[in-house]
Amino acid sequence: METDSDKILLAALREGKEKAFDMIFQKYFRSIYQFVCQNCRNKKNAEELTQDVFVILWQNKETPIDSLKGYLYAVARNIVVNWTRQNVNRQLLEILINEQRVLADKSDLSEKLTFERLLSMVHKIAQSMPKRRFEVYQMRWVEGLSRKEIAQRMGISITTVDIHLHKGIEYLHSAMSKLGYKVNLPLLFIITTSYYTL
Repeated sequence: METDSDKILLAALREGKEKAFDMIFQKYFRSIYQFVCQNCRNKKNAEELTQDVFVILWQNKETPIDSLKGYLYAVARNIVVNWTRQNVNRQLLEILINEQRVLADKSDLSEKLTFERLLSMVHKIAQSMPKRRFEVYQMRWVEGLSRKEIAQRMGISITTVDIHLHKGIEYLHSAMSKLGYKVNLPLLFIITTSYYTL
């Protein structure tokens, strides 16, 4: 439940008063930090992620907020989820790349592909997709929209969105194979779903 002091601080924050922001920071930093630290289990990263929470608060200071404490914890939770997803995806990619030794067939490009090179290559190939399919790709993996949001924006069914996404993955796999790169579908799927979270 919102306290009177928080209501006063929020009102001042909406007016852009930095002193109010400083007071909110001092009041909630430790508790938000402890929450983040418990979930990411890394003190250095926890401090940076906690600072991001308050940066977002300041950036959205004019947004109506019913509960300051609830808002801060919701932002912290989302930041931790995104951070965790990013790190899990990186770890999965590193394991798959190391175990399967994803190599270029061409002798002049025989070095092991890195995570960043794979992401860049996949996105570049995606740009040669048919227009509508690439639009779905952009909305899903770059803008981070849900399948429902894509369907609403494009005026198509969710099933049609799924078809575009499925054909998009197949297109990327086929295109990379033709270029001589041995990347299996599970690895390609992780690469694609990782693009937005980095």
